Amino acid sequence: MLKDNGEIAIIDKNIEKLGRLGITDFEQWFDKSEVTNLLGKYCRDVQVKETSYSSHEADGLFLAWTGVKGSSVLDKKEWHDVMIGDRSVHNLANKIKNNQFLVWCKPLLQHSFKN
Repeated sequence: MLKDNGEIAIIDKNIEKLGRLGITDFEQWFDKSEVTNLLGKYCRDVQVKETSYSSHEADGLFLAWTGVKGSSVLDKKEWHDVMIGDRSVHNLANKIKNNQFLVWCKPLLQHSFKN
């Protein structure tokens, strides 16, 4: 969640460098232009730059995307695109039933489940 005119910063690994580090089963690496385009739908002043990490100079492994949220409210289709993307709802539901959660599913279910 980000309020109007709030600033967002995302730092994550660049898919172009996949294989340089070991990864877990649930981990995802991101495409520079896909994240830039997604942020551009909802933010202005979107920028992306390589960032340093540990004792390493910026070498493209980690990217930092920044932007400022514009004023908008997501409609049903936009929420669907953010949460599910091009996956079918049926396939997503089957994965959840089989405990094959996407990164965002488990915390969402934990915080929205009624006891």
